[in-house]
Amino acid sequence: MSYARRAAKQDANYGEIVQTIHDAGWKWYQTGQPCDGFAYHPGHDLWQPLEIKNPEYCRVDGTANEHARKKDNRQLVQMEFLKDTNTPVVSTKEQAVLALAARLDRHYGRNSIEIREVMAT
Repeated sequence: MSYARRAAKQDANYGEIVQTIHDAGWKWYQTGQPCDGFAYHPGHDLWQPLEIKNPEYCRVDGTANEHARKKDNRQLVQMEFLKDTNTPVVSTKEQAVLALAARLDRHYGRNSIEIREVMAT
């Protein structure tokens, strides 16, 4: 698979997660680099970068598992950006909702524990 093809290929769960972001009241702006895109909440004027990964190649904490391919230079730059900006890496719609709720909580000085408890049931 060519470099351009790998860069353009979306993860299988991408559409489902983007739909969940929209359903939660956020807008999605796809960028591709340095992360998959930015969620924007117009009612709160907040931005949140997100990286969407296929759960097959991603552990719960967002790090690559043993099935992940060797990283090319583009991916290494991306990983540095994700680390430097503390960008959430999500592989499920539940993780996406929690990342966005945590962004709202950081902005307003709240704690999203209640949201996590509701999502766990």
